[in-house]
Amino acid sequence: MSENYGCFLTTAGLAAITNARLTGNILSLTHIAIGDSEKPITQDMKKLNNEVYRVALNRLALSPTDSTILEADGYIAADAGGWTIREAGIFDSAGILIAVAKYPPTYKPALETGAAVDLQIRILFRTENAASVALLIDPAVIMASRAYVDNVVLSLSLATANSLVNLQHEQLKQADKIKLLTGAY
Repeated sequence: MSENYGCFLTTAGLAAITNARLTGNILSLTHIAIGDSEKPITQDMKKLNNEVYRVALNRLALSPTDSTILEADGYIAADAGGWTIREAGIFDSAGILIAVAKYPPTYKPALETGAAVDLQIRILFRTENAASVALLIDPAVIMASRAYVDNVVLSLSLATANSLVNLQHEQLKQADKIKLLTGAY
């Protein structure tokens, strides 16, 4: 029999999002907490069963396939670990547990064991009004995946190459004009 994993809004999270909708305010999500407990998660939780690590969110975005689903990402550095992730939660700037997730058991080794693993954790959760939720971050903790950086660098490289080709083409045209004027052909 397979396990079911997923995420849902807590009672406090639902109230916070409803309040944000009614008042026109934005709910600022700031952190993902990681826990290793095997206890069940419930909608009335105010904290994880056994929090072992907390990290600032570095990305909050709408799912490309469903505008009612938010994707929240956090980065766990290689020097953190020694536990198995089984639960996770998303907190707002007031420290309220907004959403809680049952996470597939994922071992995060401690650096001193000789295994260094950087881990990106993603939690997907549904809210009917994603516009009421925003990411509040410290710019010093934003991480980018290798694929994202490679794509940005490739785009910039292509733009630079195109600019150089256009510049060279213009210089050749100018050289041709000079030759025509001086009769150097």
